[in-house]
Amino acid sequence: MEPIFVDFTQRARYSKFQKVLFKIGGTFFLVSGIYFVVSSIFKNQPEGLPLWLGIFEMALGAIWLLNPIVDRKMNNYLKINDEAIEFKLWWLRRAKRCQWRDIKSIKIKPIQIEIEETENPQKKINLNLYSVPYADLRMLKETLTGYMREKGIEGG
Repeated sequence: MEPIFVDFTQRARYSKFQKVLFKIGGTFFLVSGIYFVVSSIFKNQPEGLPLWLGIFEMALGAIWLLNPIVDRKMNNYLKINDEAIEFKLWWLRRAKRCQWRDIKSIKIKPIQIEIEETENPQKKINLNLYSVPYADLRMLKETLTGYMREKGIEGG
């Protein structure tokens, strides 16, 4: 079988409109959050709701402003070759590598791949592929099915 590498980072591209929307929304939330925090501190309001609301809106504004940058730096991928399946599907997690000899079974579902290892059959690894285009998803499933037949791994 031929190895396959799918880079999910390429799919995290935003249009100019989306980038402008993130900047405007992030700036709005950041400014309104600063307003709520400053007004609650200087007006000495006892209930504290505007302070928490301001802190929440400031955090939300920072997330909106940093979202396009974080998505560009996340480096998510799925690699299938003769030795292993290697993947990183979320930017806060490390890459995981499953050797073919350690895999007991693989279940291929419409937008998910479930891997069961021989060492720990109770813990299954779920690869959610909901953001993968249909053509790439078919190619991934065909390649994975070929490797499963070649390596003698049960699947469904």
